[in-house]
Amino acid sequence: MARRAIRQRLSIIILLGVLTAALSLVALIRALSAMSRTLRLERAREGVVEEVDRLARMEPSADALALPPATSHVGLRGGWVRAPEEAERVAGVPVKWRAPLRRTLDAAARTGETAVTETDFGSASLVMGAKQATSGGLAWTAYLVPPATYLGPLRTAITALAAATVLLVATMVWGAISFRRSAVALHRTLVALGRDLATKVPDPSIAELTGIADGIRRLAADLQTSREATERLLRQLAQKERLAALGRVAAGVAHEVRNPLASIKLRLDLTAASPALPDAARSAIATASGEIARLDRLVGDLLLVAGQKMGPRTPIELGALVRSRAEALSPWAAARRVDVRVEGEGTASADAESVARAVDNLLRNA
Repeated sequence: MARRAIRQRLSIIILLGVLTAALSLVALIRALSAMSRTLRLERAREGVVEEVDRLARMEPSADALALPPATSHVGLRGGWVRAPEEAERVAGVPVKWRAPLRRTLDAAARTGETAVTETDFGSASLVMGAKQATSGGLAWTAYLVPPATYLGPLRTAITALAAATVLLVATMVWGAISFRRSAVALHRTLVALGRDLATKVPDPSIAELTGIADGIRRLAADLQTSREATERLLRQLAQKERLAALGRVAAGVAHEVRNPLASIKLRLDLTAASPALPDAARSAIATASGEIARLDRLVGDLLLVAGQKMGPRTPIELGALVRSRAEALSPWAAARRVDVRVEGEGTASADAESVARAVDNLLRNA
């Protein structure tokens, strides 16, 4: 399903609003005008027919046939004529009424029934009726329907309605423009926030978009806080990684130093056990052995601080490893009259360096 931009929908709404308002105004004007004219003409026809019937039943005097009689309706004119040709000589009738009066009289004389005609004079309408009189001749009546006097206020009301419609359309257009501007500003802000979270979020002029702007502002603040926390944690992690690497280096150096120190101390102890050794040499060897013991303790402390962990596990031959360590410590054991024998074989998945240190410590302690 195709997506439509909000401005397209607002444009459609505005177009439909304008079209509906225009059609409503036109329909209202035409309906009111037609209704007013139709009602007034209908009432005029009824009055003309009623009055011409009354005149047709009367028996006028001989001279009354040429004079307009009094009528029972205000605004009506009427009278009697002997023949349609006398329409040109009826007293009190405007000149422009004579031709419609002749047509009406001719129609009544020809059909023998009541004839009613309508003639437009600009915005006014002339309704005429004629009928053969009982006493002879023709009776006629006429009524001029003037324009409705209330159409002026009606036009004023319609003008006010049109002005309100224009104002409504202008308000809708302004609202659509304001909404689009605010939406574009928020979109640009979102794009800018993707590059810099410190971008200022504008306050939209549409109240409904203010909540969205506040939400974007809070989201940007939370993301900024999260970014700062992440950077801080990354710095701490890097520091810990450097310390861990330093610890691994220190542990490796300590291992490399400790084994040679053990061998050196063993050789010095064996040399000091010789009875032919001069006292000065014996004293020097004792001093050196003390320094080596101090270095061994220092290396042990370094391993403790470094948090020495087990190395990688690999398959090893335990028998061969123990024999090699026993041979390395055999002179030290022989000086103490200890016989070390290694028997048996076996394999295990372990750290060879750690197992070697454990065997060395076990033999020394034993």
